[in-house]
Amino acid sequence: EGDDRGTVMLAALTPRQRVIMGHATLGMSAPEIGEHISISPESVRKDLSKAYQAVVLDDSSGSDVRTKAVVAYLGLVHDSKLLD
Repeated sequence: EGDDRGTVMLAALTPRQRVIMGHATLGMSAPEIGEHISISPESVRKDLSKAYQAVVLDDSSGSDVRTKAVVAYLGLVHDSKLLD
C-alpha cells in the first residue's frame, strides 16, 4: 500500500515538476534550476511550491519544507524506481 501511495504522489507531479525536483535534490537554487532548464526563477519557485505540497504531507514539524520535500521525493523515486 505504501508503494501505491508513493506512485500516486509521483504521478501528481508534472514532468517539469519532477525535473525541477531532481535538480533540487542536487542542491541547485531556483535561479540555477531556471537557467539550466530555460525558465524563470519565479516559474521554478511556483513549480517547487506545488511539488512540495504533493510530496510533503505534514509540514507542521517546523523543519525546512524544501529539505523535507527533497528527502521525500528521493524516497519516492527510489521506492518506485522512476528515476527521471
